[in-house]
Amino acid sequence: MKNTSKRVLSGILAIMMLAGSAAAVSAHSGRTDSRGGHKDNRNKSGLGYYHYHCGGYPAHLHTNGVCPYKNNSSYSGSSGWTDTSAWTGGTAAATTPEQSDSRQPDGVIGSVVTTDIKAYINGAEIPAYNVDGNMIIIGADLRSYGFDVVYDNTDRTSSVSLSTYGGTWDPIIITADDSLEVGTEIMSVYETDITMLVNGTPVTGYNVEGRMAFRFVELAVFGLYYYDNENRSTNLWVG
Repeated sequence: MKNTSKRVLSGILAIMMLAGSAAAVSAHSGRTDSRGGHKDNRNKSGLGYYHYHCGGYPAHLHTNGVCPYKNNSSYSGSSGWTDTSAWTGGTAAATTPEQSDSRQPDGVIGSVVTTDIKAYINGAEIPAYNVDGNMIIIGADLRSYGFDVVYDNTDRTSSVSLSTYGGTWDPIIITADDSLEVGTEIMSVYETDITMLVNGTPVTGYNVEGRMAFRFVELAVFGLYYYDNENRSTNLWVG
């Protein structure tokens, strides 16, 4: 009789432990950092390489530095959804964006990885990286390739334009690191409220370790841009 009671008690405890573990896995897939988020290198969440769980909420992103659950009555924690009128198209209703500073980024939203594709401006190589399959370059690097790059802290913009007087032509010397495999994560991409402008037009900007970057293809407005698959290169020729 005693042995039977012990077996029943053990069974109950095992079920409780499994239930607790299942609840923990459901609530969160890993430990969070000081920002309330964590990396998701395999993108199991479908939200990219980094997402948040702040406040105990399901995995989510902080678009424009704003948590969609902050001051939002549409989610009531463990009880589930309560007011769907606050949601449109499956996206949290907009709140007033919290301004962020590229020097003090709010959170990691992606990764910069190495690529075997090279980028050239008038035949001179410029450092280029891969972010989500896009070739990107650091805006400030363009100052060595005849471009003007101006940052306006008042308007929170970083503008790239061709120098009226030809600018400075002093291409960056690039030393290849053959020890890194293609796809190796080398830097992080952070949230930013700074608008990237190329020839006066807003383009997608990336905050790479405090430096503003954008897709190399955006420079096509200044000349002839093409991709050479045989030589694994992207090229821009400016007249």
